Amino acid sequence: MVFALDNGNPVESRIIRDRLKLLCDEHGFERVDFHSLRHLSTKYKLKMTQGDIKSVQGDTGHTEAEMVTNVYAEIVDEDRRFNAQKLEEAFYHNLGKAKTSEISSTELSETDKQLIALIKKLPSELKENLLKDS
Repeated sequence: MVFALDNGNPVESRIIRDRLKLLCDEHGFERVDFHSLRHLSTKYKLKMTQGDIKSVQGDTGHTEAEMVTNVYAEIVDEDRRFNAQKLEEAFYHNLGKAKTSEISSTELSETDKQLIALIKKLPSELKENLLKDS
């Protein structure tokens, strides 16, 4: 991204630095270096694209994907916790809790199908007692 004055001349870096400093002070933001905005932007692009390094590399203009992975792809604790939670839910949450609705009818024997049909016909109170005892 190139910043230019109204007459087309490039803006000196000190002008950008001074205006960013003023903007931060006026709004109570932490003072940051202008280049750190590039790091922040790249980091969030990586998060939003779920780590699509090549597309982020194209946005940042780096010639090597390794530059993006080495400099910008910082591991964020929040992301690590989120990934661990997703893994736990996907693999461990319903372990051993298969529902009969998840079992395809081709996996059931004819006797099992008849038993399920009979249970479905029972009054709800009796069903609850049967399920509690099993």
